Amino acid sequence: MILTFKTKMPIAETMAFEDVYEENLRLDAPYKAQIVRDGVAVWMFVDGELAGETYGISPARIDEEIEDLPERDPAVIYCYSTTLFPKFQKRNLSKILCAYWFGLVKGAGYCVVAGHTTSPAMRAVKASFGATFSAVHEGWYGTRRVAHFYRMTL
Repeated sequence: MILTFKTKMPIAETMAFEDVYEENLRLDAPYKAQIVRDGVAVWMFVDGELAGETYGISPARIDEEIEDLPERDPAVIYCYSTTLFPKFQKRNLSKILCAYWFGLVKGAGYCVVAGHTTSPAMRAVKASFGATFSAVHEGWYGTRRVAHFYRMTL
């Protein structure tokens, strides 16, 4: 298996990741493009095939209020999404994808990563990197998902 990464992708080529989620959780292309443009993003390829993405932005760079993260500290980045297509899940690739992104985030000057996980698998991945969890939200954005807010120092 050969893993490669890209930090720039046409947004149209990444929108299939939004289809993995319920409609209420999907970002539209213009908003996703803004986050990717002004934040930090990476896409993972497995043997040349697009497999996963993760991206985030500092709350200081957007107008949106982020639940559980009221501060606008420019040293904090909020992870909007970490997604692997289903055929690539359960292969420990999410840890590699997160590790790669954390390196980019640290290199960009961020000291803290915050976010919400909505799957037990991703919660375990974030915990393996030292994330601590606080708030829990059932029915996340009108879905059946339970979101766990986390923070981790890089």
